[in-house]
Amino acid sequence: MYSNAIPPQLKALSDVNSQFDELCEYFKVPEGLSGPAKRFTRYNHSGAFAKEFKKQRLRILIGQVLNEETLYAKYNSSEPNLESLRLQVSNYYAPETADRMTLFGNIISDGQVRAPSRWLINSHSTHGAALRDIWRYRIAYRLSFITEKVAPTSFSVAQAMDKPFWNFSIMHGPTAAERTLMDKWIKQFVAFVNNNQDYEFSTRAIDEMKVATPDGTLEIQNDQRFGEPGRIGRRICK
Repeated sequence: MYSNAIPPQLKALSDVNSQFDELCEYFKVPEGLSGPAKRFTRYNHSGAFAKEFKKQRLRILIGQVLNEETLYAKYNSSEPNLESLRLQVSNYYAPETADRMTLFGNIISDGQVRAPSRWLINSHSTHGAALRDIWRYRIAYRLSFITEKVAPTSFSVAQAMDKPFWNFSIMHGPTAAERTLMDKWIKQFVAFVNNNQDYEFSTRAIDEMKVATPDGTLEIQNDQRFGEPGRIGRRICK
């Protein structure tokens, strides 16, 4: 799954009400329900999504880069006061959420990527989706051609720095070791796209992920933050 796949500013409610009503009509949501009751999060919480996931024999490839927070912290972040922080966080979340949290970069990266993705895979696993169909990853290696001119070194492995892995961007001149790493990474993506049932992703538990490490190796590692963002995700996704 690709986080933040819809980049434009969200529309006002007045602009999307008709679309929402059309969606409710299509899915036969009773007209008499209140606004909150019409939302579809119950589809996830009840396990219906996981059930359909299994029925359709789907797979999910889901993960993150090492430093999701750095770009959020740099761009469109708050001024150094609490009111500005609340205002900027409210661009993404309800005011009561903004009141509870303190650090903009971590707030948004947790809310946009870490928490909902972990909540989703935990929900799928809890409701019976097979581990072999949940491929979790983390890209913690910054390719050498992502230079200081492209993005400050202080950003480490920030959002979008994983794209050369998925796009197999060898035209940018990776080192020999990086080319080997990229070859290994793209092979698993090819296996995913082709639904290769014989490919072994190698994770053995839902809190494990395959990691492109800062040393340029591929390792199976335990997700040390699996529980905490999952709890945040349950609150956000309700």
